[in-house]
Amino acid sequence: MGAKHDYYDVLGVGRDATGDEIKRAFRALARRLHPDVAAGADSESFHDVVAAYEVLSHPRRRSLYDRLGFGSRRRPAARPAPAVPPIEVELTWFEAQRGVAKPLEFDETLACAQCGGRGHARGVRPAECIRCRGTGRLSTLRESATLRLLEVRACPSCEGRGHEPAPACSECEGSGRTTALRCLRVRVPAGVRDGDLIQVEGIERRFRLNVAPRPRDSRLVLGAAGAAFLCALGLLLFLTAR
Repeated sequence: MGAKHDYYDVLGVGRDATGDEIKRAFRALARRLHPDVAAGADSESFHDVVAAYEVLSHPRRRSLYDRLGFGSRRRPAARPAPAVPPIEVELTWFEAQRGVAKPLEFDETLACAQCGGRGHARGVRPAECIRCRGTGRLSTLRESATLRLLEVRACPSCEGRGHEPAPACSECEGSGRTTALRCLRVRVPAGVRDGDLIQVEGIERRFRLNVAPRPRDSRLVLGAAGAAFLCALGLLLFLTAR
């Protein structure tokens, strides 16, 4: 079926048609266009009708078709992965001002080494569905004295895949991803501010810097420490002179 055709137009139903309405429209067209029933019928038009019914009669395929548009058989475009939360890094005010090499430990998500990210064990291939023999579809031919009706539907055993689900990898439980603890020394440049993000080559997640507030004026601290030192020194000299 060409991409210029709309499956709804082929069956002559609206986009809000129910499953029963789609089935009735298909049967009426099949009686009129089936090459074995109607002399001189256009076989290409009949195949278009079968293809339209095969999609619109299956809820999941119909939903996918409604999103992708007329006649498209492409896979849906991959949605962008959700934002990965950054790794929080705590810094003192002095570390942020002068720069620091900060040792960090964090969890990193990696492709499962056991299955190579496939989600099932290496060398394991899904078994072909016995019921549909790997086609993902089941065809039923109904005959009467004046009509031969071919009904095509998705195989309920494999849900139209054509094969059984492969056994899940025991390491990642079928997700294809594992989590590992990683230790890394991250170089933070001088002059960073609170909330800044740092990207390190080879690390998918970014690092967010949480800079502590600036401490009280260090000159007061040094002055108090100097005064205490002088007092202690004077007391020591007094006790020594006695």
